[in-house]
Amino acid sequence: WNRTFPAGFAAAACALAFTISGLAQQQQPPDVTAQGSMTPAGYTDIVVTAPRMDVPYKEAPGATTVVADDTLQTMPKAIAPGEALALVPGIRVDTQYDSEKSHISIRGQGILTERGVRGIQVLLDGIPLNDPSGFAPDLYDVDWSTVKRIEVIRGPSGAFYGGGSSAGVVNIITKDGRSEPDVADLSVDGGSNKFWKALGEFSGKTDSMDYRLSGSRSMGDGNRDHSAFFSTNLYGKFRFVVTPSFQLNAVVMGTSYFNENPEGPNKDQVRENPDQANPDSAKQNEFAQTRRFTAGLVGTAKLAVNQDLNFTVYGRKTDFTESVPSTVQHRTLNNPGAMIQ
Repeated sequence: WNRTFPAGFAAAACALAFTISGLAQQQQPPDVTAQGSMTPAGYTDIVVTAPRMDVPYKEAPGATTVVADDTLQTMPKAIAPGEALALVPGIRVDTQYDSEKSHISIRGQGILTERGVRGIQVLLDGIPLNDPSGFAPDLYDVDWSTVKRIEVIRGPSGAFYGGGSSAGVVNIITKDGRSEPDVADLSVDGGSNKFWKALGEFSGKTDSMDYRLSGSRSMGDGNRDHSAFFSTNLYGKFRFVVTPSFQLNAVVMGTSYFNENPEGPNKDQVRENPDQANPDSAKQNEFAQTRRFTAGLVGTAKLAVNQDLNFTVYGRKTDFTESVPSTVQHRTLNNPGAMIQ
């Protein structure tokens, strides 16, 4: 069963991000409220609004797909990227154990690893989820129920986004308090394998700022033995209009994700019972747990007509614990970052 008490719906909006390196970039004057609908007649009414350069959709170079609100509202569980990106051509998402753990590739590129992906630049409200090596360890920070639109650029995009985007870019924009009525919503979903998810959202605005806060808790048993998971997501986005020519967005996010690891059974075990866990993983109680906190600022300043200065500064701390047959591994990673364009 699946029952959702609907939140305030965001208007269908589309965006695509491109950048020109250097301290200043030329671009059309931004229209932060630009919206459009994908119609069979074409995309001429869509203005792409993103951290790089605003261009009409029909003029955007490269193979680009925008996943809008009408598609995102139909996600049955909203816990993994496979639901949001299922209809995007050229992208493959492998979701493991019916949980949040996923692998992503674009046009066959993006090195699949035991956790995460390389070669795909992932942005969440302008803040990169990739580490300095270009590796995005996971997408646990994203609560897909709160996403407003997703832009997917297929193919090398290093000139715009750096070396971590050799396969493409996934740019994720969440809902905000600016383009929607003030809301205070609660939704609850449930399903098979003891799955359930609860989500609370709260947003508002004043003349000079707007905000949106969300928190969710989800868990399930997975579709195999010893594949249970649970997660907590907290997210806050605040926009400040400091002056008519200077806008600042503050983002804070925290996530905690735990999943049991059933490992892969051999072919005889699959014939016997494809849902069983590898005996070693269950006996040794193999699991992985990620705790992460990120805070960042994304700003845009108009220097002159058709001249904007964009900057991003953020800090991230990740605590990762993994139990394997011989030991329990602990890693703490601190990842500050900054960008100016």
